[in-house]
Amino acid sequence: MAIQGRDRPVRGLAGAVAIVAVAYAANVFLNHTGWGLRMKSHGDVYVFAFFLPFGVIVPAAYIGWVVSRRYASARWLGARVSWRDGAAAAAALALGGLLATGALAADSIPNPHRLFALLLVASTAEVLLFLGVLGNATQLAVPPPRGWRSGLLTLVVSSLAFGLFHLTYPTPWNTLGHALGLGLVWVPVSVLFLVSRSLLGAVVLNILMAVVGFAKNHIELPGTTAAGWLQAALACVLFVVVFSLTTRRHGAEPIRIETTAAVVSIRCSRSPVCASGVRGIWRTLRTGWTGASAMRTEGIPRDA
Repeated sequence: MAIQGRDRPVRGLAGAVAIVAVAYAANVFLNHTGWGLRMKSHGDVYVFAFFLPFGVIVPAAYIGWVVSRRYASARWLGARVSWRDGAAAAAALALGGLLATGALAADSIPNPHRLFALLLVASTAEVLLFLGVLGNATQLAVPPPRGWRSGLLTLVVSSLAFGLFHLTYPTPWNTLGHALGLGLVWVPVSVLFLVSRSLLGAVVLNILMAVVGFAKNHIELPGTTAAGWLQAALACVLFVVVFSLTTRRHGAEPIRIETTAAVVSIRCSRSPVCASGVRGIWRTLRTGWTGASAMRTEGIPRDA
C-alpha cells in the first residue's frame, strides 16, 4: 500500500522525537540525581536500566513498527543484514582502526580490548537511538526519503541530537564544548549509515571512535571483558526478538482480493491458497490475503 499523504511519516517522526526525549530524561535521572547515582553504583545497573531498555528494546520496537506500517523496508532502515553490512563494517574498521591506532599509541590505556568490549552496548544504543530511530524517522518525513535534502537534514538532526545528548552524561562529557565536538565526531558515523544503510557498520565505527575518545581523556570503565561481550550478545538477542515480535504483532493490513474470477486466478497462482482448493479460495475471499507478493508498496523506500 502506498503512503497516503505525509501525515503518517510525520507521526512516526513525532514518535521518534518522543523516544529520544524520554531517553534524555532517563539519562539525566541516572547521572544527575541522587537516586539515579545510587542505582548506577550497583554493578551493571546502568546497562540494564538504561542502555538495554532505552537504547535497544525501544528502538527495536519502533523500527519493527515502521516496517509493519510499510513506511520503509527493514533493509533500508538498516535492520536486516546483507553484504552491505560487511562492506560498511570493513570501511568502519579501516577508518576507525586508523584513528584508534594513532590515539592508543599516543595515549596508551592498559587494556583496549576490555574498553572496546565495555563500550559495545553503549555504542550500539547510541546508533539505534540517533540513526535507527531519529535518523530514519527524519529521512522518511522529508520527501523524497532518498533525496539529498532529506539526507542532509538527517545528518544535521542526528549529529546535533547525539552531541547534545552528552550533556546528560557526567563529567567530562557534559559541557557544551564537548557536546558540539562530539556532534562533529558523529558526522562520519551518520554519513556511513546514509551511504550504506547499515546500522551494523555505524555501530562498528562508533565503538572505535568511542575507544579513541576514552583513551584521549584517560577514562576507564568498571567491568570485565567477558561481561562486555555477554551484554553485547544479550543486546543483539533482545533486538532480534523485539523486532521480530513487533513486525509480527503489528502485521501489515491485509490486501483484500477482488471477487472477479480473473483476479482470483492471478492471486491464486502467486500464493499457497490454490493448494487448498475451492475451500481455501472461498476463505481467502472472505478474510483477505496478506501475501507479500501482492503488497502495494509504491513510494516506500525499499532495498537499493
